[in-house]
Amino acid sequence: MLQRSANTADVNGSAFKGRPRNTPKHQAAIDAARELFASDGLYATSMDAIAQKAGVAKVTLYSHFEDKNALYVAVVRQLGSRRVPGDVFELQDKETFSGRLSKIAEAVFDFSMAPESTQLIRLLTGSERSASDLSQLFWDSGSDLLLSKLAAFFAQAWTRRKQETHLPRKAAELFYFSLIGEAFLRKAMGLPFDLTPLQRREHLDSVVTLFTNELHR
Repeated sequence: MLQRSANTADVNGSAFKGRPRNTPKHQAAIDAARELFASDGLYATSMDAIAQKAGVAKVTLYSHFEDKNALYVAVVRQLGSRRVPGDVFELQDKETFSGRLSKIAEAVFDFSMAPESTQLIRLLTGSERSASDLSQLFWDSGSDLLLSKLAAFFAQAWTRRKQETHLPRKAAELFYFSLIGEAFLRKAMGLPFDLTPLQRREHLDSVVTLFTNELHR
């Protein structure tokens, strides 16, 4: 049964014990977990199997990760940081709000539509056992973290323009769910939904234009 420990809530993504996180063994464990979760499901994957696939001793694996929860969090957060790096949310000097928001939209949309992302979502419905615990881990490690970064971006943009600060978290939620919308829901359900490059561009531009006009009136 999945357990949600206090460690998994660490903002840096880790109930990842004291070992350094940038070592080959640490990365091998994350890669192995990601592949096994995708092929066998999270509940059917054991720490023994992860250690074997990663080519590390089980004691070494546990010295890096407390349990499967911690590995799941690591997989989610690493995917998010690679697809949506932190600097994408930084509004540069003399950069327009709409220009930066467009870059954010591209990164967030492509992250949400990536096969790896929808695969991680489908793990949430793979078993009724502790489904709420796993869903909470995904929310904390993925969606909520992303929404917090979006909210910080909106607050920064409004402060720079010396505008009245609205509700940055609510703005982040409206932007995020307008952006991923039908496409993400269909992908998460396993239904086909493929956009042409032109359709993708039109969708992103329409959401960015809507928010630029509304928030900067």
